Amino acid sequence: MFDALNDELVGRFLDGPDVTTVEALEQKITRVTFEAPPERNEVWRNFAVLLDGRVIGRLEATLHRSVAEVAYVFGPAWWGHGYATEATAWLLHHLREAGMSEAWATIAPANTASNRLLARLGFTPGNPPDCVTCDDGDVALVRSLA
Repeated sequence: MFDALNDELVGRFLDGPDVTTVEALEQKITRVTFEAPPERNEVWRNFAVLLDGRVIGRLEATLHRSVAEVAYVFGPAWWGHGYATEATAWLLHHLREAGMSEAWATIAPANTASNRLLARLGFTPGNPPDCVTCDDGDVALVRSLA
């Protein structure tokens, strides 16, 4: 996973690489392996994406009652091959089966590849509920899971 996510290109829209040391990756895995703190009133779901036994990226979903906030990060070597689209479609199916009614994603407007990916999956601009994390300047996109 470290090889896939320790790249400046990965961090271009994330304020830096997803991870910069093996130790930082281990800490991140430890943090997200456990449930969210009770005061957060949310559930975390995190997945590694494998290709031929090698980690090529990760998916995450933060569940707020019936609303899910989704995100994905893939190594640049696997961009443009449809892996992120396929994996995110799988995540959306998983969330629908779990009873979620809508999915939200927030992205930087300049991240044209992610904008296209989410549009292919049926996401459209929307005003996010308070539970969705949206950094200044990000665009919030929503998709019904019904």
